[in-house]
Amino acid sequence: MKKTLLSITASLFSLLSIAQMSNYVFSASSGTFTDITGGTNISSIQVDDGTSSILAIGFTFNYRGVDYTKFKANSNGWITFDTLATPAGFDQRANNLSGNTSHRPILAPLWDDISGVNGTASYITTGTSPNRVLTVEGKNYKWNWLATPASISFQ
Repeated sequence: MKKTLLSITASLFSLLSIAQMSNYVFSASSGTFTDITGGTNISSIQVDDGTSSILAIGFTFNYRGVDYTKFKANSNGWITFDTLATPAGFDQRANNLSGNTSHRPILAPLWDDISGVNGTASYITTGTSPNRVLTVEGKNYKWNWLATPASISFQ
């Protein structure tokens, strides 16, 4: 089975981080994809259009001037810091990214209508203060929810 590997790492440092989408710059790079070992399983997003329960970041993360210590992960490749968010299936997918604010504040390094069916998901916090890193991983996910084989793994 041919496997495409997409590695996107969202490093969350406990520093004030205020960025606007207009300042975002994509820079391709290559490296070694290292699976999470010893992380916490997120079985609730090993489905299609699933959102996890509330999970601990493991440190205080300041995003746009607000401190967060918890998040929710979604099987479509994004996390939200709004722990009250319960988005409907339609609102979880990429086709409603710009028009819906129901899951903000959000980090969406990969947001598409992907599926975690038959895949695995986990997260881990590493490092020491003030350089803590939260890594969320989806492994062997289907890029399109209708795809037959798993085609991506991402962090």
